[in-house]
Amino acid sequence: MSKRLSFTVLVCVLSAANAWGVPFKDDFNRANGAVGNGWTIATNGTVTSTIVNNEVLVAGTEATDWTRCGISRAIVGETKVSCDFKNDNGFGFHFQIRPPGSNAYVEAYAPAGGSFSYANSLDGNWPAAGWVAFPNNAATITGQYNNIALELKGSEVTVTLNGKVCGTVTNSVFTSTIGNLFISSDAAAGTTGSIHIDNVQIGVVVAGKAKDPSPADTGTDVARDVVLGWTAGVYANTHNVYLGTSFADVNTITIPVSAGQTGTSYQPATALEYGQTYYWRVDEVNAAPSTTVFKGDVWSFTTETYAYPITGITATASSYDKATNMPVNTV
Repeated sequence: MSKRLSFTVLVCVLSAANAWGVPFKDDFNRANGAVGNGWTIATNGTVTSTIVNNEVLVAGTEATDWTRCGISRAIVGETKVSCDFKNDNGFGFHFQIRPPGSNAYVEAYAPAGGSFSYANSLDGNWPAAGWVAFPNNAATITGQYNNIALELKGSEVTVTLNGKVCGTVTNSVFTSTIGNLFISSDAAAGTTGSIHIDNVQIGVVVAGKAKDPSPADTGTDVARDVVLGWTAGVYANTHNVYLGTSFADVNTITIPVSAGQTGTSYQPATALEYGQTYYWRVDEVNAAPSTTVFKGDVWSFTTETYAYPITGITATASSYDKATNMPVNTV
């Protein structure tokens, strides 16, 4: 199958990058190196998560038994998550969701080249039932990319593998939405392996929307003369750009700062303010005769601060000698 376009408990600081409940998709089509884009990395120091060839590669040698290593992010107001993955090199694959403000979880797990089971915890502790096999066949395809999706309806989580429903898990702590997502590997200490993660989708992403904002959503220390950039939606003919210092205003405003432009970048006419958080969105406009407008997600960034401390300079006071009209140091 090709990629689809569409715990020891490890304490992680989760990003709120998906605030305000907008759908989110990451295809990781950016330079090799740090994952960025609001993801938090969980590691034991010897297994790393980095972008390699436009996907996240979780790879290394497990230092301690069954420690989860991978990527995570906070979610607000969404009920469905999915991704493409491949894990046939030593490491197990884990796909875990938690409700808002709770350590409870539902987690799907497949060993390298194996079938999926699930764990269902009401409090974050390991459940007495342990791993439970799904009632329907839930075998991964060895050596190929698979797609897994978890969808929440009330307290029921439906798990789907490669388009086939594996089963439904009921967890009473979930009531309406997902609080965070953790995609990870694990293995016994000393195991060398890898998993591949791509095309993560949170919520339902409209194909026609702009994506891949630059600077990345919630970015900091952004230059005041920033050039905003994005990847166009698949049907876009022109782009309308909105920019301001209020999320609510940018989310609802109908008068863009740049309307009908054909390029996928925009630079404000004047330098932005120091240390200010800005919000922006790009609406994509289809070509005639449809001229459908796909309203964009609202992204944010914060500009660089006004001044940084200067060290290593010794100041001296001086005065002028009236006779020579030359400065004379007094300190």
